[in-house]
Amino acid sequence: MAAAASARSPLDLLTDMFVWWNAAFAADAMTPAGFARFFADDAPFIVNGDLRGQGPDGLYACFGHQRPVVGTAVLLLPFLKSFSSGDCIFIDYDMRIGEGTAARTVNAKGYAQIREGRIAHYAVNTVAR
Repeated sequence: MAAAASARSPLDLLTDMFVWWNAAFAADAMTPAGFARFFADDAPFIVNGDLRGQGPDGLYACFGHQRPVVGTAVLLLPFLKSFSSGDCIFIDYDMRIGEGTAARTVNAKGYAQIREGRIAHYAVNTVAR
């Protein structure tokens, strides 16, 4: 699968991951195999300085059961801003999290490093809008 993934540009890979994430989260269908399509086996996922998971199994352990907790979480596309240099991508995007009176919009500034067609490192800092 990594060979097919490497044919995509780094920005396309990240966009494809967001599309998958939104669909899988909405359907409560996140799986380690789904994460493995986009994340390297040792990829850390860091949010506001805290390691949330590492590799597909760690990401599933953290995010795979969040839908019942937050209800809705949508990573909004297109990115507000994005640029890449080589295998590094920087993105600015909004997320909608929660439902009803608990719903909020969060802005995120993210950084991803790509290795062999998959995300090898992802870090994001967020702030409520």
